[in-house]
This record gives sequence, structure tokens and C-alpha cells, in this order.
Amino acid sequence: MFWNKKITAVAVYTLVLLPHLCAQTKQRQVTVQALVWQTWNQTLEFNPKFSVRFEFIAREFIAPFQLHQAAARIRLHYAINRNWSIGGGFARFNHYPGDPLSTARFAVPELRPHLEASYEGTVGKFTITHRYRVENRFMRNSVNEALVAGYTSTYRFRYRLGLDYILLKDAAQRPLKFRFTNEILINFGRNIQYNVFDNNRVTAGLNYSLPGNFAVEIGFMHWYQQRSSGYQFYNRSIFTIAVFHKLKLYK
Repeated sequence: MFWNKKITAVAVYTLVLLPHLCAQTKQRQVTVQALVWQTWNQTLEFNPKFSVRFEFIAREFIAPFQLHQAAARIRLHYAINRNWSIGGGFARFNHYPGDPLSTARFAVPELRPHLEASYEGTVGKFTITHRYRVENRFMRNSVNEALVAGYTSTYRFRYRLGLDYILLKDAAQRPLKFRFTNEILINFGRNIQYNVFDNNRVTAGLNYSLPGNFAVEIGFMHWYQQRSSGYQFYNRSIFTIAVFHKLKLYK
């Protein structure tokens, strides 16, 4: 319990202070945008310890409606014990222009392997999670809206603090959960000059379990991102919709 509280205290200080420490002194330019994120999460559980997880992601601007990102991710997950688990995986992203008014529909591919470790425990009536993820990002080179040979490699560290609280259970004991997460993302590597702080994502939502090992989650995310210039930022309001399904392949 003491170790869990210590991790939580350090995490909160990191999430609150780091974006301010990494901010540039030049006058900020902030672009405000609204999006919707849609995700399908599929888990294939081979035994109580080992599973494979798939994610299919579509992220769109709302006004005007334009595709911003499309992605697919696969992740291997292994439970070490009751609290700790490890995993690794690979994602493919297509990045479209960050301006929804752009007439160019040029997509830049990104290849993204990652490794992660997670802790899950309880504090009173809350389930608390800590996820630590390191990504190696390979962004395809482009010039004047045309792909050219080669990739630019950077690294990113992600820490996510999550809190779940069961609000109620229906007649079949299926829970309705309030879910809160706060994630900080930090860039590093020789190709990072001004934007060591990448972005901060704060999400709140409701998660409801359905028959057949399904769950649906709706929420709202505030995403504050520093761009590569160091003084330009995105301030994004994001509505999130996610469907989860778990298929057990053992008795």
C-alpha cells in the first residue's frame, strides 16, 4: 500500500509540473480544435496470463469533418502477478494534415513499436493503474506533400495514471464505471530539439459492461500538445467512443 501511494504521489507531481518546466519562453501560439476519436478494442485471451490485443482507430475533426488519423495496433500482454503486467506491440498510423481546412489529403505513415509495463491495485473504493510505455517512432520522410525515401526516428516516453470507480451495478451485476486518466508524453532522441514535452491528455468518461464480454465507453478528453517549433501548441477538445470485446480461447 505504501509503495502504491508513493508511486501515485510522484506521478501526480510529474503530470502537473512537467508541461510547465518544458514550455518555451517564446510567445505561445495556440490552435484550438475539436475532434472525435472512435476505437474498437479486441482482446483474444489464451489463458489467464497471456493475451493479444488489437486496436482499430479513427480520429476525425468535427468542423469541418475531416480524417485526422487512422491507425491499427497489436499488443502482446502478459500478467506477471496480481498487480504487474508487461507487454509489447506495434502500431501503424496514417497522419493527415493537422488543419481541417487544408485541401490536401496527404497522409504520412508512421511505424511505432513499443514496450510497456503496468501496475494495477486498489486504494479504498478506487482501482488505480500506472502504465509506463516507451515508443520508437519512425515517421516517413516527406517533401512538398510527397513521400521520399527513409524515416526519421524519435523516441517517446508515456506515463498514464488511471482511476476507476464503480458507480452502480445492474440486475445482472454488470458495472457502470466512472473512469479518469491523465497521461503525459515526453519526446527524446537526437531529432528532438524544442518539443521535449509532447502532450498531456486528460480524460473522463463512463464505461458500461454489456452481455457477451462487450463494454462500451464514452468520454471527453482535453489534449494539449506542443509542436516541433516549441512555441506552437494544439489545444484540442476530443469526444471519445470506444467498444471493447474480450474473447476467451480457453475453458
